[in-house]
Amino acid sequence: MNNYLIEGLSGTGKSSVCKELQKMGYRAIDADQSFSYFKDPKTELPTQKINQFYLTWDTKKVEEALAHTTEPTFVCGGLVDMEKFMPYFKQIFILRVDNETLRKRLLTRKNNDFGKHPEDLQRQLEWNKGVEEYAKQKGATLIDATKPLSQVAQEILKYVEVLSVMSLLLKIRDVSLDKH
Repeated sequence: MNNYLIEGLSGTGKSSVCKELQKMGYRAIDADQSFSYFKDPKTELPTQKINQFYLTWDTKKVEEALAHTTEPTFVCGGLVDMEKFMPYFKQIFILRVDNETLRKRLLTRKNNDFGKHPEDLQRQLEWNKGVEEYAKQKGATLIDATKPLSQVAQEILKYVEVLSVMSLLLKIRDVSLDKH
């Protein structure tokens, strides 16, 4: 499995990092465009009602996109409840920004209006306080997303490279132990 999740609160730059990784020649999937839909919490069926808490991913589409990947694949996106999708990923990266940056990005973004409503903005700023603790609980790597986009992407790639080397060393060690 060579799949990596890049998540973070709305406005932290997931879609922008996705585009940057694609520009660099990597397989990067914007989850909002590829897997996401809103579901009715009672019926579990798709709904037109847009609510952050109703957003989910189509499991079949996730499985099709991530099954048998050999090249590094980056999925950029997040959900309130990511738990059922965690087994698909080798490592999780969480984009983090300070509250001032988050507020500015949400209020000036052009790709959607989420975060501009005072309730949504306040919720995102409140959740931002707990990002470090959330990352610790998930065993995720925090990435400073206030840096220029190319630096953010390079930092993620550096971690992926280290993980690949560590994985290779463990395989070599296991083969060596099997021979003895």
